[in-house]
Amino acid sequence: MGDSWVTLQLPYSEENISETVLEQNLISILPELEVFVPVLRYRDRRGEYTYSLFDGYVFVRGPYEDGDYLRLTSSPYVHKVLTYKSGKNLTVAYTPDLQIQELRDKLSAMVPSGFEKGDRVSIMEGIYRDLNGTVMGMDGNDALVEIYMPLGSLTKLTTIPCIFLKLDEGDE
Repeated sequence: MGDSWVTLQLPYSEENISETVLEQNLISILPELEVFVPVLRYRDRRGEYTYSLFDGYVFVRGPYEDGDYLRLTSSPYVHKVLTYKSGKNLTVAYTPDLQIQELRDKLSAMVPSGFEKGDRVSIMEGIYRDLNGTVMGMDGNDALVEIYMPLGSLTKLTTIPCIFLKLDEGDE
């Protein structure tokens, strides 16, 4: 299963553990393990930000069988390995590498580079997905965006989280 990932659920109290500590602990149990923590990191003029996309979950991959992954529950940082019932047996649930790569690609595309008034943007997620607009102002991690609606010259002014925006290629 080298091209698939296993999902680990962390105990609620460990959701904010540092990625480095978690990775070192898991690798001490299964040495050839690759660990992926799906977080969005970005920096703007005010500082650096990190948002967890799946609070309490991480993905791991390595040259191991189902039973080997179940050994990870001996870590104080792992609540359980996600499994499903197959007859009378529990089978580890795998996520294909292609889906993890798509997640990584989306994360890298969503990282804003610090928007400013007048920037033309594309909306990547949410109810206005695939529409374009212009940043009219900023409020913390949100942008006030004038959206160009597909019906003629109509526009709508709304606040959208920066993580849902991408700077239009012509403005970079």
